[in-house]
Amino acid sequence: MAEGVYPTIRFPQTTVECEGCGAEFDVNWFCKNCPASLCDACKEKHSKDRLMKKHEVVLRTGSVLWTHGSWKLNEPCQKHKGNDLVTYCNECKTPCCLICTEEKHKTHDWTRLNTKYFDAESLLNALVDDLSKSSIPTIQNETSNLKQKIDSCNEDFSRVNSHLNIVEDELHKALAQSFDVMRKDLSEKQSKCISKINEKIENFESQIKEIEILIASTEQKIRAGGLDLIEYNPECPQILSCHSDVSTPVPYFVLNEGILNEIKSNLGKINYDDRKYKTLDVSVKQEGDQKSSIQDVGKVGMPDLQIEKISSFQADIKGRSIKPVGNDTAWLSWHSLDSIYLYDSSGNKIKSVTIQGSGGILGMAVQRSGDIIVSCRDDAVRHVSVDGKITTLINTAPFIPQGVCLTDTEEIVVCMSGQKDKNHVVLYTPDGKSKVREIKARGKDSKQLLTSPYAVVINDDQLVVVNHHCNVMSLDQQSSEVLWVYDGKQAKLDVQFTPLGICNDKFSNLLVTDQKNHCIHYLDRKGILIKVFMTKNFGLQNPWGIGVDNEWIKGDRIWCGSANSQEIFLLKYLK
Repeated sequence: MAEGVYPTIRFPQTTVECEGCGAEFDVNWFCKNCPASLCDACKEKHSKDRLMKKHEVVLRTGSVLWTHGSWKLNEPCQKHKGNDLVTYCNECKTPCCLICTEEKHKTHDWTRLNTKYFDAESLLNALVDDLSKSSIPTIQNETSNLKQKIDSCNEDFSRVNSHLNIVEDELHKALAQSFDVMRKDLSEKQSKCISKINEKIENFESQIKEIEILIASTEQKIRAGGLDLIEYNPECPQILSCHSDVSTPVPYFVLNEGILNEIKSNLGKINYDDRKYKTLDVSVKQEGDQKSSIQDVGKVGMPDLQIEKISSFQADIKGRSIKPVGNDTAWLSWHSLDSIYLYDSSGNKIKSVTIQGSGGILGMAVQRSGDIIVSCRDDAVRHVSVDGKITTLINTAPFIPQGVCLTDTEEIVVCMSGQKDKNHVVLYTPDGKSKVREIKARGKDSKQLLTSPYAVVINDDQLVVVNHHCNVMSLDQQSSEVLWVYDGKQAKLDVQFTPLGICNDKFSNLLVTDQKNHCIHYLDRKGILIKVFMTKNFGLQNPWGIGVDNEWIKGDRIWCGSANSQEIFLLKYLK
């Protein structure tokens, strides 16, 4: 390139500021040591500072410095108008025009500005080449290695994550299998436990039946031999107990040694402990005795036994049929309504089920599953599941199905009424598809005894039926033989006996509601009157439906409804 010929290369131009205060005017000085551009005021402060007073501060010429800011070739000199900057003073580090060079920088080390530019350009190109050849490839190589490592880490992470997912699935499966094994083991243990309990219950029931037989035999011998019965606990006279230390209050008789020895000899396989028996010598009743200690159980009854009202509540219906189902609840129904209602003892209605087109619910029985068997006024017996599904089981036409109950094997017992001398009781299979047997009770003269079967209950092995407003009759389930009939005369009440509802308690005693006499007749399993409870004394008029909750924590709790009102009464025995 010819001397004096300068290429036109432009860089972005910036305004020079004072690096002390930021001023853009009077920036006339430059410190070579800092290096920094300074205004007049900052130059004075700079020179007086003890740390920088030895710095070399020179007058700044030109608008732009080489080391501070951008510049361009052929830029005009700010001091000498019309003259371009063509040289660069290496000592002052500033571009100069020819006049500046001649006046102030003639003796300085200077070089032409384009030469300085091209030297700088060459230096920059060399630096760029060095970076391209060494540093950039190294950085690129390290970046590539780093990327490979990241990819490898990602692959490892994916493998570990996949393995963890597999382990998690296997762990879930193992836990599920363990839970299944535990549930199965628990179920087996529960079944074994229940089986043992049932065996014990069966054993107890068998012993109780043997004792009852022994009691009946002993009672006969007592009466036949004229022996004095000198002690008598009237709380429950229908049962003879030789035990004196049982937790539940039960009746006991104190007998002489002769009778006691006979009882022991008749017990057979039943275990007993001599310390559990009370004995006392008694003499044979002599003729002419003014005072006899013999008391007839059937006539004397239980003078101290009473029932009292616990509470009552208003239901949506009257209670013709009442079936306690545990958990402090009972189902209620009425013969002119299509619905059945579940209430708790506080009077809260838990739920209701409507049997459309039934014409009214006449009777109810509850299965072990919680499902309900209902007899309906439209000549049908239906099954109501726990979830409310309704299925017709039996068509009873032309008979009206009044009362209904279940045997121990859940056979369905239905009172067939409405056909005068053809009325009877039928046992059906649990699914209602087949008849097991018909029970038609007739007297010696073939007279129909089941005149109007209205309500029915299974009491041990007996089928106890209420003939509407007539009597209570016990029948043998197999032979249809009439075992006993209770007509209410033993109670010696002023109004004719009008039985409606019936249930039994855990002692196999029967409670029968007497509507017109406003009372409940309490009978033993042989149909002997124990006690008459006058319900009108606590406001229960015309008692109808009745049921006993044997699961109540405080003993047998009696639920009873009325024909007069929708008030449901809760009663209990007073010991």
